Amino acid sequence: MTQEKDLFINQYLEDPEHFADIYNGTVFQGKQIINPDHLSSADGDLSILIPDKTGRKKAVRRYRDVVKKTHFGVQFAILACENQTDVNYAMVIRSMLYDALNYTRQVQDIKSAGDGRHYKNSGEFLSGMCKSDKLVPVVTLVVYIGKQPWDAGNCLHDLLSFAPEMNELKAMIPNYTINVLDARRIDQLDQYHTGLREIFGALKYAEDKHGITRHIKENQKRFSQLDLQTFELIHLLLGESDRLDTLKNIAVTDKKGVFNMCKAFDDIREEGILKGENRFAALSRYLLQENRIKDLMQATTDLAERNRLYQQYHLF
Repeated sequence: MTQEKDLFINQYLEDPEHFADIYNGTVFQGKQIINPDHLSSADGDLSILIPDKTGRKKAVRRYRDVVKKTHFGVQFAILACENQTDVNYAMVIRSMLYDALNYTRQVQDIKSAGDGRHYKNSGEFLSGMCKSDKLVPVVTLVVYIGKQPWDAGNCLHDLLSFAPEMNELKAMIPNYTINVLDARRIDQLDQYHTGLREIFGALKYAEDKHGITRHIKENQKRFSQLDLQTFELIHLLLGESDRLDTLKNIAVTDKKGVFNMCKAFDDIREEGILKGENRFAALSRYLLQENRIKDLMQATTDLAERNRLYQQYHLF
């Protein structure tokens, strides 16, 4: 299921509108800085050959999730998204490696295009770069959709162990920082303008049945006009992939390609209520058969005791 989620999220973010929206909403606080029309796909394969002292080349293979190239005036930048369904406590190192490989690839490309270039000195010749050569900036955004809060380190120094006597040494170690979007804990949902707003809203309230009901009701107009890709991704992330075809049939509207999640959510909620009623009915039968009237009465008002009894009788 994790691989399926990763694939769906990657496909969703490959869309320039969605990719621009996640950067504008997260990095630029809703300001429309990244123009989707200015985005182009970039190679996510960071595999490179690195020669050792003997000249033997060793392959280093890494693959990014989603990579785009854009420009700010005449300057280009590479923007990447890395999707995480679980907390990765080594994410700083992983992201740092990805960025370093991308910069290494750029240096190698400059060297490869160096035939016929005029080098001013031996330093330029040996490095394959001229002093005036510049690299394209690389930015990585980690998109985390896990249920638990992101509690991994967000910078290199968080991962390093320093003794009090190492303060001067610490100041000399560059502190690489990562950019993390904790998708279930976004405060300003209105900074996103595509279906990402509905996806992040559904994730934010996924564990709060009253909260998600209220949220969908307050945003009924947007939730009743979802495109297919957004509709599918929301239900996949909410764990409803097995019923997706049924929910699509319920949510289909007169407009081609438009789905009403409000109708699908009503069906999910009604089914949840029915499952809850059936489970409590089964628990009641077990307790009555064993003449545990007192426990049954307590289960009607005590949630913790009711859940304990569900566990006892394997009513999951």
